[in-house]
Amino acid sequence: MKNIIVYILLLTSITSSAQNDAAEDTITKPAITAIGKPDGEKTEMKIGKEGGSFTSSDGKIRLIIPEGTVTKKTTFSIQPTKNLAPNGNGKAYQMEPSGINFNKSLQLVFYYSDDETGGNSPLLMGMAMQDDNGKWFSLKKAVLDTLAKTLTADIHHFSAYVNFSKAKISPASARVKVNGSLRLKIVGAFMDDTDEDAELGPLRIEYPNMNWSVNGIPKGNSSTGIISASQSGSAIFQAPAQIPQQNPVAVTVEQQFQSAFSR
Repeated sequence: MKNIIVYILLLTSITSSAQNDAAEDTITKPAITAIGKPDGEKTEMKIGKEGGSFTSSDGKIRLIIPEGTVTKKTTFSIQPTKNLAPNGNGKAYQMEPSGINFNKSLQLVFYYSDDETGGNSPLLMGMAMQDDNGKWFSLKKAVLDTLAKTLTADIHHFSAYVNFSKAKISPASARVKVNGSLRLKIVGAFMDDTDEDAELGPLRIEYPNMNWSVNGIPKGNSSTGIISASQSGSAIFQAPAQIPQQNPVAVTVEQQFQSAFSR
């Protein structure tokens, strides 16, 4: 049986709101997960009062320690681990020494490529940390630079840090038989506006009137496949009767929406 390969892309931006709007969101409790197991080579460097910087073994993050952060030679390390955060991208990174609140802010820089966004808008990326109890928090002051392709935040202590997406479409890709169908849904990451570092957890985003397209054609057609949106934040892709000339096909949704929540 011939298959149609479908790539699903989310082209949108999110703003936060502490009140409900026309959307209905289904919220779960803030995420608490296990600590990710090591998944890569640990990088270590001894840094003294003069400060310094170094990168993870995979080159994905850089830790910048300013002058005067420590008073004596201290061994700093970055250990790549499994990323268990809601909507996590790539690996998580556990840094040592733990249990120290530094007098100066350290800077943590995530590097990303277009391929690593999974087709989603970079504007949907954020940075999150995990506390000792396994709870995840979004760092509100993370700064995105789409030209340099970096995500940067000031941190005061060490934990596990990740790059995550504020919203994703599930699944991100799939194979669909001709005349077959595929249900898609948008899954967000809950961010509580009441705290500086917001609690993070999964939620289903239920926004009406999202603009779905197939290969750039609004709602698609009989040649590319048809996408039918529902008011539950999901959509059904109905594959055409034969393999389209452009295969894989790209399903996209565009919408500016708020990650509204109830307290």
